[in-house]
Amino acid sequence: MESAISNGLTTESLAAEYVARAAIVARNPIKFDPEEGKFVVSTELLVGALRALRGVSSGYNETDHQKRNQVLFQRALEQIGADIESLRTEIWLNNADRQPVVLPSWLELQATTLPSPKVNPFVEKPDHEFVRRVLVLVKRCADDRILLTEFKWLKQMIKKSPREAEIESCALLLGDGPVDEHVTLYGALRIQLAHILVSKINSAELQLNPALKAMLAKWKASPSEYVRNAGWDLDGLYT
Repeated sequence: MESAISNGLTTESLAAEYVARAAIVARNPIKFDPEEGKFVVSTELLVGALRALRGVSSGYNETDHQKRNQVLFQRALEQIGADIESLRTEIWLNNADRQPVVLPSWLELQATTLPSPKVNPFVEKPDHEFVRRVLVLVKRCADDRILLTEFKWLKQMIKKSPREAEIESCALLLGDGPVDEHVTLYGALRIQLAHILVSKINSAELQLNPALKAMLAKWKASPSEYVRNAGWDLDGLYT
């Protein structure tokens, strides 16, 4: 396989090469299965490449090299995601002989390419932009219930992505919405994701956090039984 880069390797050329190779893998979704002893259809390599790229652009445990190339890595991630989505045309969806035969699901792709809640050079408040993008996906899931079968991808991303100080801010942005939303599917899904984040916080720290305590008090008084139970699960103290 010839390189797409002709003028030697730099960080920029490596990123371009990564994007070019990902495009090849997207159009040829196969991997060698050692247990089967043969090649099988799979999007695992492609999704793994996206996750690896998102990991180095997340801002957590980053090296000086990653800090210097934050914009480059995020742009590469967006380029790969856009290229994959460009293959998901109406013709592709309706063609029994479609090529490539499979793509990462729409929700898996969107969840995997979410921006970092810690570092995002394109916006002033990365955590707000992260949650805004998450809520767009939550709304899609609430409106198209078939997507609920893949809601696990959003839950997995929430479990992995916000860390450190961003856990609190993202939990509040997700979970401290209007009470009247609690009785809707959209509102319940928001609470479900916020619950994942709050459960990462040490119980002693939680009791000392007035903003989170106030949010959980709102949950415990919710008209939704699901939300009430979520609140009591995280904070069983009577106030």
